[in-house]
Amino acid sequence: MLINEISRKLGITARAIRFYEQKGLLTPAKQKENGYRTYTEQDAWRLQTIISLREVGMTLEDIRQTLAQTDLNQQEEVLSALQMQRSMLFQQWTEMKQIIGTMDQMIQAAQGSSNLPTELLYELQRAARPKGKLARLLGFRSKGPTV
Repeated sequence: MLINEISRKLGITARAIRFYEQKGLLTPAKQKENGYRTYTEQDAWRLQTIISLREVGMTLEDIRQTLAQTDLNQQEEVLSALQMQRSMLFQQWTEMKQIIGTMDQMIQAAQGSSNLPTELLYELQRAARPKGKLARLLGFRSKGPTV
């Protein structure tokens, strides 16, 4: 199948497919007569794997390693990488849950008073500040949120 066909089949743009090719994650065969890339069902499976791993937050380098291990049939290493990614997502989820709890407390404090206690809000916000990758995703710097 050609790039437009695999693009429609997987719901991904042709540009994204070319990006993954440029990064060396996907290497479709080229037709000799016209130079068009031809994608096999195995290429479609590999591309779907890349998409799935990106959706759970894996970096391109981690995906490259996972695919290489899959190609070598090293299932223990693949499982280990997936478990590590799950742990990172769980940590982010836990932090997000704490932020939501803090937000609920801030809303409750605001509803119960016509004069919002700034010191309480500061303490709640400081306690809920995300760390690591989640902080970067939400736009936090070491001194506070970005504006």
